Amino acid sequence: EEVPSLVDACGERGIGDLRCIGAFGTSMGGFAVAGAMMRYPWIKAGAAFMGGGYFADAMTYVHSPCESEQLNCLANLRDYDAQHHVAQLAGRALFLWHGAQDNVVSFRESERLRDSLVALKGAEHLSCIIDPHGGHKITSPSVEAGVDFMRQHLQ
Repeated sequence: EEVPSLVDACGERGIGDLRCIGAFGTSMGGFAVAGAMMRYPWIKAGAAFMGGGYFADAMTYVHSPCESEQLNCLANLRDYDAQHHVAQLAGRALFLWHGAQDNVVSFRESERLRDSLVALKGAEHLSCIIDPHGGHKITSPSVEAGVDFMRQHLQ
């Protein structure tokens, strides 16, 4: 929900080209990238490292709230969850990177998002890298690949 305010602040300060908004995020930030792109169609490209878009499902094992908070969390996440809004990502520039050895956020989160976009025939601007040796830490080559992807799609 803070993304529009951040973009407005950049506009007020003359920072960047507001016609070419991109977002990078790692782990929970990777989820935030996918969620923001589902909610804000003016985000042109995203790079999500070790994240996903299925918040409600990941919440159960990544950072499970206490029982009394679960319904509130689910309600707050609904506008961002791929379970309801994955079509908002179809055809958009999205870079996914995940380590197959990640013991915090399963690489299946990125695969699931990729597979959902492929099923919707919305993966023409999708790049998904599952690093067979990677864990829950981005690598220099993965960052370089994400930067290259963003350069390509934010022109």
